[in-house]
Amino acid sequence: MTTKIHTAVDGRDRPLRLILTPGQRGDVTQAPALLEGLMAKRVLATPARSSSNGGASRHP
Repeated sequence: MTTKIHTAVDGRDRPLRLILTPGQRGDVTQAPALLEGLMAKRVLATPARSSSNGGASRHP
């Protein structure tokens, strides 16, 4: 059994929001919850786990 930690941080890498999910759960389901209410200039995500419908842009 594994756990994933989904994190939103500010420009100084300080955590703004953390969501824990089971390791087998898809990352794409968490993008909207992480971004909700945040005024982000950029969103970074790994390409294989980015969400086009969640507003995440892809940066390698």
